[in-house]
Order: sequence, then C-alpha cells, then structure tokens
Amino acid sequence: MLRPCLPALLGLSLLPLAACGDDVTEGQDEVAGTTDTTDGADTTDTTDTTDTTETTTDTTDTTDTTDGGDACVDTDNLTAAQALAEVEHIIVLCMENRSFDHYFGARQLVEGQTDVEGLDGSESNPNGMGEDITVFHLQNFEPEDPPHTWDPTHAQWNNGANDGFVLEHLNANGAEVAHEVMGYHTREDIPVLWALADEYTLCDQWFCALLGPTWPNRYFLHCATSNGRQGNTPALPYPTTIQDVCGDAGISNKNYYGDVPWRWGAFPLQGFSGTSAMGNFFDALDDGSLEQVVIIDPSFTSNDDHPSHNITLGQALISTVYQALAQSQYWNKSLLIVTYDEHGGFFDHVAPPTTPDSGGPEWQQQGFRVPAVVIGPHVRKGCVNHTVFDHASFAATVCRKFGLAELNERCAGVNDLASCIDPSKINDPQPPAPLPKVVVPIDEVMTRVGVETSQEELMRATGNWPITPAFTAAERRRIMELLEHGERLGALELVRS
Repeated sequence: MLRPCLPALLGLSLLPLAACGDDVTEGQDEVAGTTDTTDGADTTDTTDTTDTTETTTDTTDTTDTTDGGDACVDTDNLTAAQALAEVEHIIVLCMENRSFDHYFGARQLVEGQTDVEGLDGSESNPNGMGEDITVFHLQNFEPEDPPHTWDPTHAQWNNGANDGFVLEHLNANGAEVAHEVMGYHTREDIPVLWALADEYTLCDQWFCALLGPTWPNRYFLHCATSNGRQGNTPALPYPTTIQDVCGDAGISNKNYYGDVPWRWGAFPLQGFSGTSAMGNFFDALDDGSLEQVVIIDPSFTSNDDHPSHNITLGQALISTVYQALAQSQYWNKSLLIVTYDEHGGFFDHVAPPTTPDSGGPEWQQQGFRVPAVVIGPHVRKGCVNHTVFDHASFAATVCRKFGLAELNERCAGVNDLASCIDPSKINDPQPPAPLPKVVVPIDEVMTRVGVETSQEELMRATGNWPITPAFTAAERRRIMELLEHGERLGALELVRS
C-alpha cells in the first residue's frame, strides 16, 4: 500500500540518532514480512496516493534538525548566485540505481528521524500470490538487478499507487528474489552516506528526472532533457549539454570516469572531448588544476552501486572522493553533490510529482525519489531539505551560479540548490566533517569487479562488449589503485586475507 507523503514538521527537533550497533526494536530484519490477503483484501488500493499533478516549483520549507545541526528553515530566499557567491567549483558524483527509501527510508523507521520522509514499517507491495511483502532490512549487498526500464518502471508506479515493484521483479527474476525490492539498508550497511547525511544536507524530495532507465536520466543530468529518448540509446540530434554551455562561456569543466564514461556512448565522437580518467581528478585536486564544473561517473563494472555490484565498493568510492576533496585546497570553495541516476527498481513510497517540460506529459512526469546529499563548507549541517529537486537541478544550479542562459524549459522550471546553503556560512566556510572509515574486505568485494556491467548498451557502443579478460584485468587494477588511494587518505580500511 502507498503511504501518503508526510507534511514538513516545522520547528520539530529530531530524536537522537541511535549509535552504530545499538539495538533497535523497530523495523523488520533479514526476511521480508508477508501479509496474507487471500480473504479478499484489495492489495492495489490507491486511495492514499498523493497528487501527482504537483510541480517542482513548490519549495516546501525545510525543517529543524538534530541537536548541533543548523536551522533548516529557508527564510532568506537567496538566489543561486547569492547563495553560491563563494563557491567556485560544483561537483556531482552520480551513482546508479537505488531509491531513497531503499537507502535512507530507515532513518525514520530505525533511528526515529521524524523529519525524513521515510518508512514507518507498514509499507508493502502485493506479490500476486495473495500476500503483501512488507519493507524489511536487506542484508544482501549484491542483490539481483530489478527491472527498471521504461515499461516496468511505469508498472511499478501504476499511476501513483507505487504498488508494482514486487510483481515486476517477480516477473523478471522469479519468486526467490522478488521480495528484495522492498528491502532497505541501515547505517551499518552504508555508513558513509548516512554520516554525510548527518553532517550536511539530505534531500528527501530529489526525484530522478523521469520514469525510466539510466540513459534518459543521465541525459537530464547533463542536458536537462533526453530529447524524447525512453531507453538506453543515443539521443539524436544531440541535446546541448551543460559542458557545452560552460565551454562556450569560458567556464572550465570535465567529466571524470572510472572505466568507461557514459558520454562516450551517449554522444558518439562528440562525447570523447571533455572527459578524463578518474585518477586525473585526484591529480587535479593535488596540483591545483580542478575545473569549475565537474561530473564524475563511477565504474560501471564495479563501484557504481548498480545491482549486483557490491555496495561496499560504492561506499568506498564516495568516501574517497569526499576525503580527497576535503583534504585539498579546494574544500572552502566547493559544492559536492552525491546522487543516483534512478531508483533501479527498488521500492519508494512517494508518488513522484510532475514538472514543466516542453516534451509533453510523458516527460513532465518525474521518476521515483533517489538518494541525494549536498555537501560542502557552506551547506546546512544535518538538515533534511524537502524542496523538490530532480537531475535538471544540477544544470540549473550551474547556470544560475555562473550567469548562463537556462538550457531549456525544464532547466528553467526546476529548483536549484540555493536552499541547501546556510547564509551564515557563505563567508564562514566550515572545515570538513570526519567520516567513519569504510572497512573493505578485498577478497569479497573484488570477485565481480570488471566481470559484469550495469551498462551493456554503453559497453557495446564503445566497443567493450563482450567484456574481455584484458578489460577485467585493467578494471581490477583501477579499483585496487582507487582503494589504495582511499586508504592513504584515511577513508578506507582495507582488509586483506
């Protein structure tokens, strides 16, 4: 059953967060709960759905947060240019295929953080066999990949009922794993993301751009449009990218990547410019050559968080990027965004809204919520921002910060990230917060590195399909170099057998 969205609770302080390892009595663990509905209960009741005609121009006030956090009510109404006056570098790391409830819903359910629009434990989806599968603690770090292309995603949405997740996974991958889409992770599973949410601004209304897979959503991150593309194919003619307009305006930019940059497949020939290997990002931080606008692609054969890649590698990447920036000369002048391209087929209880888009109704309908944390020395500490964002918000923020023309109607209509900035910190940048070390069991996490990909279409488009032993060996070297760099930065603890 879909649970309606909770209103913002203005002025409410949060309950103290449970320490890592504390016993909890709320939430379900390890095994998905089921509720028998064979007595005639209607498992597809949609009377509690939210109004999906809401647009992203509604900027709900953010709420107060935990002791020691900043006041999150945005009463200043600063423009992006004003809020980001001291920011010179905007960086986005876009991971893969996790929903907000899947990664952050348990902050409400398990830790009692009541201002997070998360889970209360009653959420469920029918399995088509007379049972409802309720949300539970998923302890599998390498789950089966749920369906998340255009048609299955629309079936999961079901016009706002959000009740098709289990059925779609069942149809695609069988009864044994169908329940996994209702699973959530906790602080112990993804400690870096949760610590970043503690210390910076968690956006609980960041929606992927549309109800579809990776490519159209990444197009929206880069271009604020997919030019009508629903699947993982190039958008022809090529839409204008944020890198294009930055380049024309003399604003330095780069798309750093792990194994194969998405741009190479999405913009054949044209996409080869403006890209650079991940190691060069760390070099740029060290030698003072970091660009003003940076997009980071993870490795699509290892650490992108796309099932069935091990999520510990995703935590390691996020922590290494954060620590490298935090220890660099650029920290005081940077804004870092960590988000996910789309929900990946995992359950989320909030019916996505609509937003202005010249492409028509299919493109006005946003996709499900994804995890998103906004990080930096000027960012509100420990806040939950309820403003509606989507992937075009990145381009909108860049355009408004640097005084560029909006890319298109979608870019002009979405909210930028100004509300994540604490006005009192604009001229008083704060030092980086410490994060827990990610413990990385090398033998366990390396088993699938460079062996399977989340982006077969990309690999085909770039001549890397099928994956060869040489590619696998090269990716294993890249990942070990990244992990060892993270260890040197103090971000990771590598456990070797």
